[in-house]
Amino acid sequence: MQRVVLTFSKGLFESAKNIVVMALVVFATAFFVACGSDDVDNGEVGGDGEGVTVSGNSEINVNSSGGEVVISFSTSASYTLSVDNTDMVSIKSGATGSAGQNRATLVISENTTQGERWAEVSISVSGYAKKKILDIIQSYKVEVDERDEVLKWVDERLRKEYYWLDIYSRAADGGKVDYTLKNNYQSLGYSNPYSEFLDRTLLSLSGNEMDGSTDSKGRRSLYTNITRTSTSSSSTRAAEQVRGFGVVLQTVLWLSETPNQYAFPIQHVYPDSPADKAGLKRGDIIYEVDGSTLGDSNYQNAWYQLNYGSSSSMSVGYRDAINAKAPINTISLAVGSYYENPIACSKVLEVPAELNPSGKKIGYMSYLSFDDAYDNDLVSALSAFAAQGVEEMILDLRLNGGGVVDSSTLLASMMLGEDKVDGVYAYLRRHKDNPYGDDTCYIIKNNPNTQQDLPNVGINRLWVITTSSTASASEMVIQGLKGLDIPVYLIGLRTEGKNCGMDVTVKNHGSYRYTFAPITFMNYNAKEFNDYADGIVPDTNMDAWVADPKLNEQGNPLRDENNNVIYDQKVSDYNLQIMINRFPVPECDWAEFVNDGKNAFDVALHEAIMQINGKTAFVAPAGDSAASTRAKVERYVEHVRKFEPEMKRKGGGSLYYGLQQRIEAEQK
Repeated sequence: MQRVVLTFSKGLFESAKNIVVMALVVFATAFFVACGSDDVDNGEVGGDGEGVTVSGNSEINVNSSGGEVVISFSTSASYTLSVDNTDMVSIKSGATGSAGQNRATLVISENTTQGERWAEVSISVSGYAKKKILDIIQSYKVEVDERDEVLKWVDERLRKEYYWLDIYSRAADGGKVDYTLKNNYQSLGYSNPYSEFLDRTLLSLSGNEMDGSTDSKGRRSLYTNITRTSTSSSSTRAAEQVRGFGVVLQTVLWLSETPNQYAFPIQHVYPDSPADKAGLKRGDIIYEVDGSTLGDSNYQNAWYQLNYGSSSSMSVGYRDAINAKAPINTISLAVGSYYENPIACSKVLEVPAELNPSGKKIGYMSYLSFDDAYDNDLVSALSAFAAQGVEEMILDLRLNGGGVVDSSTLLASMMLGEDKVDGVYAYLRRHKDNPYGDDTCYIIKNNPNTQQDLPNVGINRLWVITTSSTASASEMVIQGLKGLDIPVYLIGLRTEGKNCGMDVTVKNHGSYRYTFAPITFMNYNAKEFNDYADGIVPDTNMDAWVADPKLNEQGNPLRDENNNVIYDQKVSDYNLQIMINRFPVPECDWAEFVNDGKNAFDVALHEAIMQINGKTAFVAPAGDSAASTRAKVERYVEHVRKFEPEMKRKGGGSLYYGLQQRIEAEQK
């Protein structure tokens, strides 16, 4: 199998997760949400033992003007239809009938209220209990001068706090902002009408291009966002259980040689989640869902259902990544409750002497998001590092799209020594007309929650594993430490480049809670540096280390017995080249950094350990163990000149130029 990029609609994620300060989710391409008022046949409600089978959707959305809706259904006996909101819905025809195929026409009146309306359509089939067969949701009309409370709130915050507030205000005052809320927002891929308003409005402006990211096809997705949840859910920041399967899938697909057959690598499994209890683990590969292989027609829906637990239960067929020819294991998953602790792995690594001859204590932490609900767990993890005398630290942020600024400051404060306390960590610069002004974040001494002294690991340098998913508060850590003259070395892929952030506020309206996060500030480090909107290029760019495959006479890649492509040994040995090609797709659990004979290890983590010890995995020819590190690096630098055009295309210079200088300085 080879890897291909998997992309999803931004609208999919709006209702699935709460967005936190500086959080980032960037996906793009088409995905649909089934809804509408047409007479369609794309599903069934009811079935044997219920007396009725309904063709069409179980929920439809209609606009404020109303109209007619036709529904089709078959019954096993005579029936009677009823509605619970006769002010909104009346039955024009088909209110009663006999057994067989039937149709009914419903009339929805104009909505003159100032809010959404709901109605339920039920059927009573002779010999069966009354059953709801349809939910109808009707939007309401919003005039420019009669905007609802949420739209007023959004507009006011954009005029007062948006980082490009002057651009927005000019457009609004000039009549270029359409305040009409779309009643078909779901069919457009949005979870609420205000998200559609933000995209439609802010993406049309000129001058605010830093609000969002652009994919390879030139499609832009906003960072500014608004989410809608039920007011019955808690709004506290204490760690709460969520419901789902507890599996995090990689956004890179395995694509098999068989046309249109895909597979999902598992990036992480939350402890005590249904997936964990069923035996799934990081590095497993999912090939089947509900008995069907994954292909063009179902992979997007399956990915979403697995990641977000949108189905109550699913069956999954999977196998270990390193056993590509083993039988597929099939398990059943049922949605359950678990905690989404962002600390995926935190431990002092047990490193073999040949990789760590000086016996340094190396702490490794994979951190998935800056979620202040789990700040106490973060303090515990760093306290353990400090207590065990960790000398070097590797921070794995490959999945971390950002989060709360205070959590970023907390982590940086604990990694450093007490001598850095009160140093400037970041400047948050807002628009000059923003009434809240600028902020300065400092390295702190005390835990804000307990006022007790924070642990101080006292690192003098830091290694960070990155991908294009590394963004916002993650990039803030990288740049914040650099601003304090702490050397930070990146291994992996170019980061997202989100050098701005949000002030998040919440508003309750009706039965919903709205969380609005507009871009309101730019993030600068202590050296006044902010220029990384194109992402931070890693010192060790894994993208530039995919070697050319060996080809047969027909020009096709040669493969080994496990169907892995065999690459020319242009950089290092065969196993390393395979792993570089698959980064960041997992084939092993967190913290597995050595080749244990299974051809599965984390090449980025392995390289970080080697760099800590003044070496590199990319240049160590067989039989050359006696050569000095400096000689190896010199040969390496000579070697990479062959790849200069590729590296320049990806935005970097010589990948190991910084490493060469660092090793030479340490050897003097």
